[in-house]
Amino acid sequence: MSEFPTISGLIRNEPNAVYHLNEALSFTKLKKFMRSPELLHSKDTLSSDALDIGSAVHERILEPERPACYALAPSTYNGSTKEGKEFKKKTEANGQILINKSNSEIVTGCVQALIHSPALSLFQQDYGEAELTWRVGGSFSAQCRTDWFCWNAPKGLEAFGITQGERYVADLKTTANLDDWFAESKWRNPLTSDLFYAGQEKFYGDIISNVLYRAGQSLPQHWLFVVVEKRAPHRVAVIRFA
Repeated sequence: MSEFPTISGLIRNEPNAVYHLNEALSFTKLKKFMRSPELLHSKDTLSSDALDIGSAVHERILEPERPACYALAPSTYNGSTKEGKEFKKKTEANGQILINKSNSEIVTGCVQALIHSPALSLFQQDYGEAELTWRVGGSFSAQCRTDWFCWNAPKGLEAFGITQGERYVADLKTTANLDDWFAESKWRNPLTSDLFYAGQEKFYGDIISNVLYRAGQSLPQHWLFVVVEKRAPHRVAVIRFA
């Protein structure tokens, strides 16, 4: 097990709301600005369903030891029955967001697909950390959040091109269509695609490198996307960014 370093510019356990209130430039803001400066302060257009599904999958895979913020409706759930109303009341009392039955089935399918995929080995709790905030300041401030940062890769990841002891960033994504991830145009055009992950890797990489370099720490050698499709059979792919 690795000891995770304390580094200036690296923030652990920062609430999502606090992160988004910070005025530092994020990749989301940058994408909006590239499309049009007028969109910089607009609200996200991603549907709440997509956000809820992605967040519920993230917390169950990346932070399974923490209390869930999202409650999944059971297959028998009916909000109009006494039992359904009691279930909803209980989730609200626990401060959880209740995901409807159809979306709960999607979350469960995605989680099970990831659990039974070799890709799950990329998220070993003893070797990395989930949801880290990286922030650089000065005359210009920028920030990003990594889904997973591995400080010291364990054995057994050679199939993903990772050698024991290396560092890597892994980003967990849910997607409507996995095939889109294999179309280069989807990666590289910020004006026509919501993916544009080539730009995300560069933006994140510069911030993370800045924070680690100033602390005298080695940089990550790999950037990977772990992608699970939201429709059955919930295909999983690991895509290395080169």
